[in-house]
Amino acid sequence: MRLTQRSPQLTPSPPRWSRDLAEIWGIQNIVIEQLSPQVLGEQLQLRSLTAGLTWRKKAHLRAASYWFSHVSPEADHRDLAQRYREAHYHLVELQEWPIAQQILWMPLGRYPLHRQLWFWGHHHEALELLSPLLSQVGESWQCFLLYEIGQVQTVLGNHEAAHQAFQQQIALAQTLQLPRALVKGYGGLGRLYSYYQAQVPKARHYYQQQLQLARHCQDDLEESLALDGLGRVGFLCGQWRQSTQFYRQAWQLIQTLDEPEMQQSLFLRLEGSCLRWSSVKKHRRPFQHQLEIAQSAGNPLQIWEAAHNLASADAQTQQYEAALASFEVAIAAAKESQNSRNYSISMAAQGACYARMNAWPQAIACTKSAIPGIQQAKDPVAEAICWFNLSYCFSELHQPFQALRCATQIRRLAYQTASGYIWGMFYLAIAYAQWQQRHWIKSLGLAGFGIFYLGWWRSADGRLALAKLFSVLRMIMRQ
Repeated sequence: MRLTQRSPQLTPSPPRWSRDLAEIWGIQNIVIEQLSPQVLGEQLQLRSLTAGLTWRKKAHLRAASYWFSHVSPEADHRDLAQRYREAHYHLVELQEWPIAQQILWMPLGRYPLHRQLWFWGHHHEALELLSPLLSQVGESWQCFLLYEIGQVQTVLGNHEAAHQAFQQQIALAQTLQLPRALVKGYGGLGRLYSYYQAQVPKARHYYQQQLQLARHCQDDLEESLALDGLGRVGFLCGQWRQSTQFYRQAWQLIQTLDEPEMQQSLFLRLEGSCLRWSSVKKHRRPFQHQLEIAQSAGNPLQIWEAAHNLASADAQTQQYEAALASFEVAIAAAKESQNSRNYSISMAAQGACYARMNAWPQAIACTKSAIPGIQQAKDPVAEAICWFNLSYCFSELHQPFQALRCATQIRRLAYQTASGYIWGMFYLAIAYAQWQQRHWIKSLGLAGFGIFYLGWWRSADGRLALAKLFSVLRMIMRQ
């Protein structure tokens, strides 16, 4: 009898993120090769046949098994994610914590379930998966869960809960001697205080901690994220060129890693930073291209960033109708990702676009509706821009008292942040209100202060203000 030699079956290589389980979080009890719906479905089906189980337990086990076992070959990642979430619900009801933990790491393409929900902007759904496990797991798992919960709470605007989660996670990382987890904790606090609290000294401190530890651990991804965070700090201080330098360093570093989503996000922030001080025309095409990529991937966070920057570029080149259309795309993406900060920022920018079109009622309505969300996000630069745009609109409508009231809000923010950029907006707002009251000399002097603080040599806004001042002077000279 002739024996035929079987060709060896190739075992699929574990996903690239699987090493994070042990190397970052110290989690040892997850076997990636067993994380498939077929394997988990069979395990749960066998468990449901165990003698002595109550009807309730059997029902939940069979329901969880059903969501794993009856998967269509044509099911896409979103359908799979919904199935995994349904199975997770039944396992939590049964307090089957080990299998419920594994579901978080079920692969969906390039990412596990909990991370893919984040990229889709489904933050409430991610929190529903993470929170029930926190009190039922060991310390390594708690460290991981606290970090993820801190990130989700940050985006959802629950800042105190996010702060507490990150602080607990950092303490656990120190106790367990997990240096890379410690790096992530400092990065989470930096993001909380730069994007959602806008407390520059704290944000800079945490990002510098993250950068120092990331370089010590030779963690290129976290080093790139720390440089990205320091770019945000530069933005908050109105230091556009320094901000761009940090973003460029972060983007160059991330190019060496297999992180396409991060590469796209950093590229968008780099180009958006360049808009603040360099020529607009050369940046529009990359935004359009990145928007198409984000839309094809169905990533609402990146759709928002690309559409918002594209709209801003169009507004600066006076393509107002195109800008308004892109702002609508950005606003819709912010709603889908449940990100109130991004929604408010796009609403405010849409109001500024209406102001450039001299559509004062629409500009005031959009800007007023954006201010509460921006105040909740505690973004002083975005809030100052809102008050400046309102002040400008009221000045144009010959309502100087209302314009000056808005300017006092800008002064409050300037004292709060010590930002030269915000001081520049304050002086320009006062100057324009004074101009409408025919206080010519005083207005020109204040405008000069505003342009100096904005820095016409380093800021697109400063150059715009300078051009406006020259046009006023030419008008005076003709009279």
